[in-house]
Amino acid sequence: NNVNVLGSIDEFIKINEYPGAVIAPEIANSVVIDAYTCDPDVPDTQILDWSHISAVKYSTAYNQWIVSFRTLNAVVAFDYNFSKIEWAVSSGSLESDYHFKDVNDAFYDAHEASVSESAEGEKVLLLIDDGNNRPGCTSPWPKNCFSRAIEYTLDDDTHSAKVTWQFEFPYTNSSNVTQTAGEIVREDLWQLDGGSVTLMPLTGRYITAFTGTYGKSNPYLGKSWIFDVDHNGDVWSEIVVPGTEWKSGSYRAIPLNSIRGESSSCPLITFSESKSDEE
Repeated sequence: NNVNVLGSIDEFIKINEYPGAVIAPEIANSVVIDAYTCDPDVPDTQILDWSHISAVKYSTAYNQWIVSFRTLNAVVAFDYNFSKIEWAVSSGSLESDYHFKDVNDAFYDAHEASVSESAEGEKVLLLIDDGNNRPGCTSPWPKNCFSRAIEYTLDDDTHSAKVTWQFEFPYTNSSNVTQTAGEIVREDLWQLDGGSVTLMPLTGRYITAFTGTYGKSNPYLGKSWIFDVDHNGDVWSEIVVPGTEWKSGSYRAIPLNSIRGESSSCPLITFSESKSDEE
């Protein structure tokens, strides 16, 4: 029951009490959205979408709820009961407990943020950086816009958010890159919203999905792009899925270990090992 697990809307409104939780001038144009109705007698209206919670995920490592606030360009960790804010990281107006080393490290329009603990005991934040509030990303979209999956290490001693991995498409690991950074940004895939990234424990690779491809001049328009990519940025496999009306059903890619209980182990080997254990 999502209502019982996530609490009431009043508990979410407590984010208002956090310092700086206001609409920043740089995102003022992106928080007013059209509210459509199915009743022909009721006119459409515009509403203030000041926070836009795009995802809520539970961190088993820290017993916290990790909430992505898209229009606030923020990720906020709540305690299990949603009674207090544990920490926040933001590139917008919200007060941040962690700071980026470089302005290019900052994320915008966070989606599908998750927090885990690394083998070294570090706090790891993984999310989709949609980027449509990124400085320089202007209309007509997607002029100078790009999206990426990005991973940070959050250091509680230095209060820093350090980039440990990121992935954009098209990608390059070549040492003889001839394009400028600006040229690369202009050609990278951009999505207005949506997307997901999941670290797969069995392979150590990331299932990264860019799903909400919009924009008249967007060369990736109308399709969802899903990648199985490793920590070096090498793509092991790629799936391109046709888009749907209003992106319905294509906001994220959810990886499964099996469809009907299949295993990655050979059945004969598993059977032989079971026989040996019984004997």
